[in-house]
Amino acid sequence: MRTISATAAAAAAITGLAALTPAQAAPLHSQHFNITGLSGATFQAEHQLPGGYWTAQWKVQGHTVKVAALPGSTVVLKQTHGKVSAQVNTPNLKTTFHGDGRAAAFGYMASGASVIANAEAVGFTPAQAAKIAASAAPKGRIMPLDTSVGGIIQSPCASVSGDAGNAWGQTCDIQKMLENDGGGNWYVGDQVTGSGNDPDWYASLSGLAADINYGGGNSMKQWDPSGYRDAGQCGTLSTSASWNGIGVSASSPLCPDHIDIDGRATAQNYGSHWSGHDTGNRTEGVASSDVVYSPGNASSNPGLTVSIWWY
Repeated sequence: MRTISATAAAAAAITGLAALTPAQAAPLHSQHFNITGLSGATFQAEHQLPGGYWTAQWKVQGHTVKVAALPGSTVVLKQTHGKVSAQVNTPNLKTTFHGDGRAAAFGYMASGASVIANAEAVGFTPAQAAKIAASAAPKGRIMPLDTSVGGIIQSPCASVSGDAGNAWGQTCDIQKMLENDGGGNWYVGDQVTGSGNDPDWYASLSGLAADINYGGGNSMKQWDPSGYRDAGQCGTLSTSASWNGIGVSASSPLCPDHIDIDGRATAQNYGSHWSGHDTGNRTEGVASSDVVYSPGNASSNPGLTVSIWWY
C-alpha cells in the first residue's frame, strides 16, 4: 500500500475556476496535497475548483489518480495484479465546524461548491455530472433554515486508471446532513455513484466498486442495495434511503452480470460492486445510498473508494 497525504487545513469558501498557468505548474509537488510515502509518484497538475475544493492528478507506476476534494484529504492507492483502487479520505468536518452541523451545511451552500465541477474534474462527462448533481436536490421535507436538514456538507470525487491506462473507474459521494442533534451528534447520508470501462482490445472490465469507509464509532442505519441483484439485460440501478423525513438516492446503469454489496461491507464500510465480463465496451455503473449515525466522539469523514478489475 502506498499513501498520499495532505496536511493543509480545509480551505475557506473560494469561488471561481482557475487553471494554473505554466509558470504556476512548475512545482514538483502539490501545493495543497502534501504527497508522502508514495514511491515513484509523479505530480502532474492541480487547479482550484469552486467552494474551496481543489483537484490534483498524479502518475503512479502507470496509473493515473485524480481527486477533487478539500485540502486536508488523504489519498491511498492500492494495487494488485489485475486490480487497482484509489481512496480519498476527506477532512473531519466536525473539527472544521466545531461539531456544528448547521454550520457545515450552510458552509457548503455559501461557499459556491459545485457537484458538477468536482465530478467533471475526475473524468465524469458533463451529462453524467449533471445527473449526479440532479440527485443532490433535497428530497422529502424542505430544509428548515434553523437546522439545515437535507443540505450537502461535502462532495468529494476520485478516479483511477489501470490496464496500462485502458481501464478506468471514477466515483463521487454527495454527503448530506440528515439530522443535527448538536454536540457533533449527526445523522448523515451518502449518495455514491460510480462508472468505469476498459476498451482495451485484449482485456475487459470485470469488476467495478464504489464504497465509503467511516471510522470507528460510526454505525450504518440504512443502506441500499441490501444484497445481490441480477441483471439479465441492461437497465437502471436505483437506490434510496431516508431518515428524519429526508431522502438520499443514487442511480446508475446496470448491465450483466450482477451487482452486490461490496465485499468489505461492515458496520462502518459500505458500497456496491458490479461484476461481469464487459466485452461490449459499455460504460458500467454502480450506485448506493446509506444513512450513518456519527456520534460526537466519532469522525464524520467518509473514505470514498473506487476500485476496478480487468482480465
